[in-house]
Amino acid sequence: MARFMRSLRVAIPVVLAASVAPAHADAPRTEPSTARAASEPEWPERWEEGTSPEAQVRAATDAIDFLRFFTFEHKRYLYSKDGPGSLAWVPTGAALAEGAALPTVVFLHGLNEKGRTYRRLDGGPEDLRPALRQLVISKKIGPFLLLAPTHTRYALGAASMWPAFDLGAFLDRAEAALAGRFRVARDRVVLVGHSAGGCNSEGGILSAGGTEPAALLAVDTCLGEKTDNALEALALRRPLTFVHERHWKRDTAAFRSFCELLPTCRYVATEEIPELDLGRDPHAAVLPWALARELPRWIPASSGSVASTER
Repeated sequence: MARFMRSLRVAIPVVLAASVAPAHADAPRTEPSTARAASEPEWPERWEEGTSPEAQVRAATDAIDFLRFFTFEHKRYLYSKDGPGSLAWVPTGAALAEGAALPTVVFLHGLNEKGRTYRRLDGGPEDLRPALRQLVISKKIGPFLLLAPTHTRYALGAASMWPAFDLGAFLDRAEAALAGRFRVARDRVVLVGHSAGGCNSEGGILSAGGTEPAALLAVDTCLGEKTDNALEALALRRPLTFVHERHWKRDTAAFRSFCELLPTCRYVATEEIPELDLGRDPHAAVLPWALARELPRWIPASSGSVASTER
């Protein structure tokens, strides 16, 4: 009798399980949290609500502009609390054809002590977009696509900014996020670095992986033995402009002498332009000034190409 009862205790759960299992045999086993996450978009709308950085960027975006947020190497460059971190913006983009291949400006910002996402594009007083939009509207430059990642994670040391930045992978990720609305004209990419965006000889604009841009603009970036070597190697292969703002003291002589020997390298010293007044924060103000000066050479309104390399 005892043996029979033990057999019964084993048999009943097996029978019950067999009677229930067929109804769920094909259903995936997912934890509730996993199923919920799978049903949500990559960066849900909550990132653009209220006072989030994304909401502030969008609030400062003109209605006829195109704007999209996307992710790139989030664990490498951002903290988990941060939103997507990268954006794609096309001034007056609503008027452009679906699938248009556009000259592209990739912008790498400098030090980020306060950990702000979308530096210089965040809707604040130093947002570059109003000035860039005006360049397009006034036909000083042609339509273009601006792509900008953010670096917040340990973004406190100039020489360690933008480690192992891969331009090709970034362009691939951006095009995937654009989903066909616009395309990157791969032979018309201008890579721009401001301040510490060009201080890491193994990252940032100085070492952008296997993909090289059509042209480079280094705005008040670092100079020194390692960065000089990297800049010189780039200047031998691609048109390069270096803009120096004198309030940041560096040893400029070696690179300037090298640059001035090359027809495709331009060295711009702001102190040699007497009429130029960059105000109380010249290191910040030199960036929009440099963009307004150099982009018409590379993205002329009359052509979609990255053009002139003449001095």
